[in-house]
Amino acid sequence: DERSMITTIGSRLGGLPLGVELAAARARTMSLAEITARLDDQLELLRIKRGVVPHQRSIAAAIDWSYELLDSEARHTLALLGAFPTGTIAHDAAGVVLQSDAPADALGPLVDASLLARSSEDADTYVMLEPIRQYAEAKLVEAGEHADARLRHAQWIARECEGVNDAYLRGDFV
Repeated sequence: DERSMITTIGSRLGGLPLGVELAAARARTMSLAEITARLDDQLELLRIKRGVVPHQRSIAAAIDWSYELLDSEARHTLALLGAFPTGTIAHDAAGVVLQSDAPADALGPLVDASLLARSSEDADTYVMLEPIRQYAEAKLVEAGEHADARLRHAQWIARECEGVNDAYLRGDFV
C-alpha cells in the first residue's frame, strides 16, 4: 500500500530531508512503486535540474559539496569507507580497512561533517546513510582502491568468524 511504500522510501533515505524532498519531487512523474524500486541507485534517482542552488539539485551534489570541504585525508577516509557493503561500520573493521591504529581520529572529521554518525545502539559502530555510502564507493572505485579495500574488509570478517568458531568449539556459547 502507499503508506508502507512512503515509510520504506523515508527509511531507505535515512530520513534525510533533502532526499525526502527530492523523492517527493519525483512523485510528480513516477509512482511510489517506481521510486521504491529505484532506491538502489539513490545518486541517480534523487536529482532535479532547476529551481534550487546547485548543491541542492541532487543528493550527489550535496554530498559532493560536503566532500569538497574535507581535507585530502578525510576525503580518502570517506572513499575507503565505500568498501563496506552496508552503511554499518564496526570500529575495529574501520581500523583494518583504513590501515589505522586510531580509526576514531580518522573518522572524526567525517562525523563532524555529518557524513558519518556514531550508532545510537552500539558505541563501537558507525553508520553512514546509503546515498553517502554509494558516493563513497564511487570515489573508491574512481581511486582504483576498491578491490584492495574490500579485500581488507573481507579479511577482517574472516578473522572475526575464526574467533566465533573457536569460542563455539570451546563451548563458550553453550
